[in-house]
Amino acid sequence: MTPSSLPRRWFRFSLRTFFVAVTIFGVWLAVQVKWIRDRHEAAKDRPELYVDCISVGPAPATPPWSLRLLGAPGYGWVYVHVADEAHLSEDDRRREQLARSLFPEAEIVIVHTEELSL
Repeated sequence: MTPSSLPRRWFRFSLRTFFVAVTIFGVWLAVQVKWIRDRHEAAKDRPELYVDCISVGPAPATPPWSLRLLGAPGYGWVYVHVADEAHLSEDDRRREQLARSLFPEAEIVIVHTEELSL
């Protein structure tokens, strides 16, 4: 038989392999959706986390590709309000780290405020 007369073999996989692939994709998608929800929650006007989470300028920052794929907006700046800029408390450092992990595309700005209105 010549190579052109051989029957064409399609790629095969088992149903178990398909279910594993769908499960992995579902877990990845759930993590991305949770990240987007956390970003939206942090971007709300909540004095205990961030007072002004805004995107400014004509071209906002581009979010990571996985969030961009799901339609999440980018943020140019994230303002983290603290009581004392010179001596950040452990709570302030934690909020700053949270802002950096939720908004990797944004510039994190530490802003000194006298008293936050809760």
